[in-house]
Amino acid sequence: MERIKKKDDQKLQVNKNFVCIDQLLHNYNLIKMVQWIELYMSCPVSSTGCSKSQDPGYWYHSGGCGGSMEISTDVYMRCKKCYTSGHWKGWSFSCSRHPLQYEKADDRDFLQNLGFVTNLYATDSEKKNILKLIIRKILEEMDLTY
Repeated sequence: MERIKKKDDQKLQVNKNFVCIDQLLHNYNLIKMVQWIELYMSCPVSSTGCSKSQDPGYWYHSGGCGGSMEISTDVYMRCKKCYTSGHWKGWSFSCSRHPLQYEKADDRDFLQNLGFVTNLYATDSEKKNILKLIIRKILEEMDLTY
């Protein structure tokens, strides 16, 4: 969409540059846009033996609201109901094997569980791409290459 009327060649060139810059910024924002997906995986707590379990499920916020949990491509987790959020490392996990015993997850176990569910849960390409971005971000934070 043109924003400057064509009166001479110089202004037309400026207009083309604005359009190109606007389009580049728009494309960059689409690429960098944070995407969210419901958290679906096995319990990532290794001290209880859960991380070796291949029994994935959806996760819920226990902070009194019971909302379902999501994870973003920036590896932040949030409750869909009350929007409490934070980096995944700031969250503790509890499952039926260790009820009401909330424990932190190890980087590698969390990553392994996300990788496992990528094959099970991500049935469409959009979900697979989001999970790949999440896995890539965790690998970057662990200083590993993807």
